[in-house]
Amino acid sequence: MKKLSLLIFLVMMSACCVAQDNGNKLRFRKNGEFKILQFTDCHYKWAKSASEDCLTLIESMTMIEDVDLIVFTGDNVYADHVEKALTELFQRVRITNIPFIVIFGNHDHQFDMTQNEQWDFIRTYKNNCQPDRPANSSYPDFVVPIYSSKGDNISQLIYNFDTHAGYKTRQISRYDWLSFDQIAWYRQQSKRYTRENGGKPIPSISFIHIPIPEYAEAYDYYSAGRKNEKAIPGVIGTKKENVSCPKLNSGFFKSILECGDIRAIFCGHDHNNDFALSWHNILLAYGRFSGGNTVYNDLGKNGARLIVLHENSKRIDTYIRLVNGDAINNCVYPNDFEGF
Repeated sequence: MKKLSLLIFLVMMSACCVAQDNGNKLRFRKNGEFKILQFTDCHYKWAKSASEDCLTLIESMTMIEDVDLIVFTGDNVYADHVEKALTELFQRVRITNIPFIVIFGNHDHQFDMTQNEQWDFIRTYKNNCQPDRPANSSYPDFVVPIYSSKGDNISQLIYNFDTHAGYKTRQISRYDWLSFDQIAWYRQQSKRYTRENGGKPIPSISFIHIPIPEYAEAYDYYSAGRKNEKAIPGVIGTKKENVSCPKLNSGFFKSILECGDIRAIFCGHDHNNDFALSWHNILLAYGRFSGGNTVYNDLGKNGARLIVLHENSKRIDTYIRLVNGDAINNCVYPNDFEGF
């Protein structure tokens, strides 16, 4: 009886945490491409002129780039009047009718709208394609499937995780880490999709806000003995601040290696970093700071990361598009990265 109850619970959790169709079923194009636009750290303040650069960026990116999905990777707001701020942010996306999803950062909970309330508000947009929040529960980690260009089979997956905020005991770590429950959920989802795919892992990517410790570990490896050099072999992009990750490692990256499906992780959080590198053959990449002048940003022009997935291939094309239209840090994974 207990085993049956557990099975029912897992099935219910799986149903709750997989993005719903709602007319926004994501699908590879006929040319085998799927293009994602990542905005991160908008730090939007309602009725503040300092935030106008963020709106300009969203408008220009959606005009320049023909994308299939927009992802906001946290720290979306940075002041009270959150509903008004989100309305201004997402109005620019609503009029494009491009499907979009949102995850939270470490600041989104601090103001006059809870993250549960924000989640429910985001779900009122017809072009939002993340799941409804489970009844009597907080917002979930969730999976977004991308379907084949030629049928209804799932071709690739996008895993989206909440990386929380500060850890309650600052002596241990400034930032919280992905919990064992979250890792167990991911492993359960991965195993189910792999089983349903005939035992073959489905190629996947992941979005988070706070980078995991492997970002720092990998950068330290590549930069050893080269910290005064402008260009570091194996690193594409810029690092102007320390990687602000949890100081304790809960084992998420190891589970990714064991499951064999997620091949790239994209984060935000550190406004002065936009680099990408490979670690144990997993692409670890920052987005580009997308906000206005409401917080620090020493990289210069704000921008967004573009991610192009390829059906039936592990290849990922990615680059940064700046607000003025310039494309920088163009690279192809895994070709342009060292294989460690």
